[in-house]
Amino acid sequence: MSSKNETRYDHSQFHRLLLILTKAEKRKFRKWIIYETSEKKAARLLLVYDQAIHLSKEGGAIKKIDLMKPVFGDSVRNWTNSSDKIYRNILHDLYIFLKNFIAWEKLRHQKIALNRLVQDELLIRKAYDLAVIENNKSNEIINKSKIKNTAYFKDQHDVIQIRNYLRIILRKVKQKNNVSTLIGSERMVFLSQILLSYCSAINHQKVYSVEHKLPFLPYVLEYLKNSDDLKTPYIGFFYNMYISYSKDSQSHYSQAKTICIQNKEQFSKVDLRQMINLLISFSNTPERREIPFYLTQRLDLIKVGLKEKIWTDGIHFSAPIFTLIIKTFVTDEQTDWCSNFIEEYRAVLPKKLMEETCNYSLALTKFENGQLEEAEFHYNQLKSSIDHFHYLRYQTLAIKITYSKKENKYTEKILNLKIEAFRKYLTRNNKMSEANKVYFQNFITAFVKLYRFQTNELIDKKKSQDQLLKLNDWISKNYQIAERAWLLKSLDKLLKTK
Repeated sequence: MSSKNETRYDHSQFHRLLLILTKAEKRKFRKWIIYETSEKKAARLLLVYDQAIHLSKEGGAIKKIDLMKPVFGDSVRNWTNSSDKIYRNILHDLYIFLKNFIAWEKLRHQKIALNRLVQDELLIRKAYDLAVIENNKSNEIINKSKIKNTAYFKDQHDVIQIRNYLRIILRKVKQKNNVSTLIGSERMVFLSQILLSYCSAINHQKVYSVEHKLPFLPYVLEYLKNSDDLKTPYIGFFYNMYISYSKDSQSHYSQAKTICIQNKEQFSKVDLRQMINLLISFSNTPERREIPFYLTQRLDLIKVGLKEKIWTDGIHFSAPIFTLIIKTFVTDEQTDWCSNFIEEYRAVLPKKLMEETCNYSLALTKFENGQLEEAEFHYNQLKSSIDHFHYLRYQTLAIKITYSKKENKYTEKILNLKIEAFRKYLTRNNKMSEANKVYFQNFITAFVKLYRFQTNELIDKKKSQDQLLKLNDWISKNYQIAERAWLLKSLDKLLKTK
């Protein structure tokens, strides 16, 4: 028989799936085959399935004829086209059945695991075992220990969260707190962190071209609907934020903000910072950034955060939050406030990011004040080799400064080069989400039309006025445009001169 009629069966898709089954699951799969198909077909499939298990134990290459002996018997000497077709059909059916069985088992295990997880059946048992260990050995034991049934937790992130949960309990046990009380309260921390991680994943997908798996989410939500945990402010906040992200719900966002502000005295600085950062991030996604309601919410939240000192109490001021604050207040035309803010808080920025963050913030503030030379000076201090998140904002600022400066013979050429480079960057960048691309592409479209109206004196002034009004109407109704407030202000000036 030629080598074409032999198969290294242990390398096939079916065999790879077969290898991951436990003995119990292999027995369960036999029942699955019987349940899913007719009696006659099941009998044939089970013959080949049992032979595959038997031959796989022996290892090495397996001939098709050996695999199919239970079906054709020992008398088969030559492999015909008909035999080959039967072989392929049987293997295909087995592969599909096995794939569906594994998917069903995985779903079932995840549900069992999560029920144990959120109801503390698994964690309480483990936490008590660890809590009685001597304090100086507890961390070592946690690192070495394996929670039962960790095979259910396919996502490594969930295993890490469980370990962190146990560390929290043990750390507080050292302070001689009651273990049973701690387990109940720290469950709130654990559940909120799962919801927070899902909110962060959805937010990440809004900005970047990625897709995150949320394996336990349906079961977490199912548990919370029937649980008193949802009534606690801590869980209630993160639950409402998750609904806000998943359904773009303004009402749930307002509920989350109300819970956060009204109960802020109950939360630690770390928790409050986490909550306010999440609220600000939600209001600052491309599709919401320019909406007046969310701009007002950001202003309120920033004032609360600064008053409570959540960004400066014992830590460095986060550079992204620092620039977001400046951008928000510049959009609201509070430039004096921005100048004072930069002077007051620049010293608490991380040293490596201090100059970059302050130069960008000063460039924004000086530009809004009409101090174009100073704005350009600070802009020129920025590093070009910064990540694409900053590149987008740097490019819009550069275009605005060049446009606003006194026009010379090079202005048009410089702007054309910047616009073309920006357009190519957006087209070729495969890391950005489509929503984020559209946000900046709309800016380019609007700006190009604005610049054309400024530089080209049309003979028909009425036609020019109508086109400007049409552009103004489009920008006014579309919140998915970067630098929307500045574009409207520039159009307004242009309309007054036409």
